[in-house]
Amino acid sequence: MVGVCVSGFIVSWSGGKESTLSLYRALNQGIKISHMMSFVSSDGRSMSHALKVELLEAQSQALGIPLVTKEVTWETYEQGFKELVNELKPRGIEGCVFGDVWVAEHREWTERVCRELGIKALSPLFSNKPENLFRELINLGFKAVVIVVKKEFLGDEWLGRKLDQEFLNELLEINEERKVDVLGEMGEYHTFVYDGPIFKKRIRILKTQKVPRNGYTYMDITNFKLTNK
Repeated sequence: MVGVCVSGFIVSWSGGKESTLSLYRALNQGIKISHMMSFVSSDGRSMSHALKVELLEAQSQALGIPLVTKEVTWETYEQGFKELVNELKPRGIEGCVFGDVWVAEHREWTERVCRELGIKALSPLFSNKPENLFRELINLGFKAVVIVVKKEFLGDEWLGRKLDQEFLNELLEINEERKVDVLGEMGEYHTFVYDGPIFKKRIRILKTQKVPRNGYTYMDITNFKLTNK
């Protein structure tokens, strides 16, 4: 449910590393973030990352930023995006923050849709070297874990791994052979961020299970707890 009075920017929220780092950079630029905005499928999970809404809500509580969601399909994603932004826009929304890094088609879409909505599109990470962004993320103290892998690029053994320098080193080693983007920009892998410098609380992952589906393997987080830092 949308609150009665908001202002500033919203952030397109996946729950993963890029949306988190883009949020961090936007806040450091002095941009006020009024809401996190996520889109979910009919089974109550986020698109691509397949995170349960409860996990997105836990991130919202941990960050102290309200979450708004809308059910969509890939076919109705743009329509749903516009509808949700239009619910917020009359209350003072000026723009939306995105986590795109180098895929031109993604940025072209965000800029077109935001232009049509009459708001600004901000992509704080765009054109930055993926390897540098990865290092920035871990050096800042953000904590993230791999929750999805695309089988043609990465095996199930990568599920549950924490993002750190060792992880980066291994990705760089296999990149020459398999062409795996360091940040997984083409869907090679997705992450869940559970702590970091802008988190007021920490999310403890207590239980998981692996779920293979359509060429991907997901690490479903079945039990978690929000704790004080």
